[in-house]
Formats: sequence, C-alpha cells, structure tokens
Amino acid sequence: MRRKELLILLVLLIVVQAASAEDLKVWASKGSVGAGEEIELNILWGDTGCKEYHVVIYRTYPSGEVVRYPAEGYGDPLKAPGPMGIRRTFSADRAGIHTFRVELYCGTTLLAKGDVKVNVTRGASQIYLNASPRKVRVGEEITLFGSMKPERANLSLEVVSPDGARRNLTLIVENGNFSRSLLLNVSGTWRFRALWSGNKDFSGSSSDWIDVEVAKGPLKVSVRTDPPGLTVYVDGKAYPGGGDFEWEEGSIHSLSADAQRTEDGRRYIFRGWRGMSNSTSISVRAEPSSYVAEYRVQYYLNVTSELGEAEGSGWYDAGSYARAKLKTDKIEEFPWIYVFKGWGGDANGSSLISDPILMDKPKVALAKWERTLNPLYMITILSISLAVIFGLTTFYLLLKYRRKKKPSDERVKRIREKISKLEEMRRRGEIPEGVYVKLKREYMMELRRIRGKEKG
Repeated sequence: MRRKELLILLVLLIVVQAASAEDLKVWASKGSVGAGEEIELNILWGDTGCKEYHVVIYRTYPSGEVVRYPAEGYGDPLKAPGPMGIRRTFSADRAGIHTFRVELYCGTTLLAKGDVKVNVTRGASQIYLNASPRKVRVGEEITLFGSMKPERANLSLEVVSPDGARRNLTLIVENGNFSRSLLLNVSGTWRFRALWSGNKDFSGSSSDWIDVEVAKGPLKVSVRTDPPGLTVYVDGKAYPGGGDFEWEEGSIHSLSADAQRTEDGRRYIFRGWRGMSNSTSISVRAEPSSYVAEYRVQYYLNVTSELGEAEGSGWYDAGSYARAKLKTDKIEEFPWIYVFKGWGGDANGSSLISDPILMDKPKVALAKWERTLNPLYMITILSISLAVIFGLTTFYLLLKYRRKKKPSDERVKRIREKISKLEEMRRRGEIPEGVYVKLKREYMMELRRIRGKEKG
C-alpha cells in the first residue's frame, strides 16, 4: 500500500514539473524586423495530459499599449504541439521594442507563461506613380494613379508645369492606392512626382518622375449662370443661358452679366463670378475653365386687401419666410360692418398676422372680409319709414279735408302734384315700396272719384 502511494506521488511530481515555466518555450523567428514586415512567434510545450490547451498572448507596444489575443475568452482549444511547436504571426506596424507574453492554459487553469521581445526597426516605404493618357491636347484631363507602402499615409504630388512653375497637391491614399484627375491647360511637357516625408515608423521616399505631353489646340470654355437660364454676354454678344466656346490659347475675352433682372414676380440680383470677382464685367485669358455668373434669387409677395391697410408686400430671398399683416380686423362704413375672416391665396391663418409664408415662388396673400348690415342702420330706416308714413297720412287727410272746399280742377292739380312728389321720393329711396304703392293707389282712387263727380 505504501509503495502504491509513493508511485502516485512520483507521477504527480512529473506532471507538475512538465507543466512548469521551464517546459514552455517561446521565441521569435527573428529578433529584429523592419516596420511593415511580420513578427513570427514560436510556442512549444510538453504534453501534461490535458485534453484542451489554450494559448493567450499579450502584446505590449512601444507606446505602452497592451493588446490581448484573443480579445476575450481563451480561443480555440489546442492539442500539445509536435517537436516544431505552433506559430503565431503579427504585423510589425510600429518601430520600437514589442514585448509578447504567452500564457498556457489547461481549460481555464494557468499552467505556464513566458516572454519574448522583438525589435521593430524603421521600415522602408515604396511609392509607384503612373499617368493615363501620357499625350493629350490643351484642356483635356489626365488621371494620375498608383500605390504606396505603408498603406496609411497621404502623399504630396509635386507638379512642374511647362514654364517651370512648381506646386504641390495632395494624394489621398485608400487601402494603399491613390488616384487623382487633373485638367492641363498649358501646352508643353508636364512633370509629376509623388513624395512622402515618412514618420517615426517608416522612412520617406518618392516615386520616379512621370512626363505628360500636352499639345496645342483650341481651349474648351463653359460660361453659365446660377440659377441657369439667365443671359450672359461674351465678347459683347448676348447668350441666353450661357454657352460653350473654343478659344485660342492666350487670347483675351470679356465676360459680363446683368446687375439685376426682374420678370414675372422673380428678381435676380448679381452676386459675382464664382471664385473670381464681384464685378459684373471681367476680362479673362483663355484657359480650359468654367465661368459661372451667380445670382441671388428673390420672389415677390403681393399682400392685397379690399379694406383696411395691408403690409408685407415686397421682395424676399428664395427659401426665406414672409408674413402678411393687417392693422385692423373691423371696419365700419355705414350702413355696413366689415369683419376680417382670415387669409387666403397663398397665405393661411386667422389672425392679423398670417402664418409664415415660404417664398419658393411669387405669391399672393389675400385678406378675406365678411359684410353685414349695421343694426343702427336698421333702426334708422324703420324710424324714417314710420315718420314718412305718418307725414304722408297727415298730408293726405289735410288734402282730403281741403278738397271739399276747392273746385275739382284745383283738387286734381294737387293730387297730381302729390303723385309727382311721391314718385320723386321713390326714386330717391326716401319711402318704402309698400308705402309708395299704398299712397299711389289712394291718390289714383281719389282722382277717379273727382272725375266721376264731374261727369255726373
């Protein structure tokens, strides 16, 4: 029994010894590599009888940043490696000392760990540049394209024109490639070269020079307006909507535009030649280009009202908001009362100030009114009517009384005068129609009675 216990203890000691740090071997294939190359780690350990091994690696960059592989958990299970071990590769993307700590696990139990350092030196960059096409005419476009390593830097494009003038442009690098189009507006040989100054991880470099030949020819020029469709003047001639032209290289031309145009509720106010001058007239030397006369657009708001005093009419910038206004919502013009009932046309709202009106075209705001009779007028008309009826009745009775004492012809004359006066009052609207009809009927009956007595 004692011998068996000793044997078990011996086996455990062997297992523990096999799983110690000395049995985990970690080394780099190269102790020093250049930036942009790959770091290759080799990992070897003895089999301790574990069913599932896991390897976790912590990488410490020269800046002190630590990255874990895998980022979470323990990764895929592994078997004990053969005599060559296992390999892991990493990008040498930053110059300096990179430290790798390798931890060996059985399941989630740490068995052993080991460190290795790799020196990453400053890498070499490479730039390739080409152009297409290599021969063009003045005013035509070429495309410069190429690639670079490393893939994360933007480049400077050195441009030398035929007269020897130099300028630098930027080339945007995406996934190691770049492309840029240029319009060449002078004849002769143009030269191009891409450069990079480098950084702390990679040394700078430049591409070979690329030459492009540009032959003479008429230059293509475009003259337009914004908004489109307005008239421009090229060398004194009007061109509605602008146009496309071919000019000889080096020739001088005049461009002009109207300071202001007004048509159909629209107004265009000149702002300037895009990217050039605020003057309506300019002189330009021929080169492949586009000239655009820019205008500010305004629309007219017409605020109308049959009554009262309306405000808000005028010119407004396109896209702005305007409001129509009234000073009062009630107007009395005897015998009528007018009450404001809101806005119509292109305006909305029921208050004296309309809702905002979007000025995206010429618009009209119309004030709406409702008309009703003044109650005081009704009372006045009724009073006048009663007074007229009373006066006419009294007058009639007096005439009737006096008729008995006068000759019949005198009475006929008076009755006719009454009828004439009654007609006059009717024409002037001084007597209600019902009273007029009643009195005239009575006057006519009276005339018939007088004439009947004269015949008898």
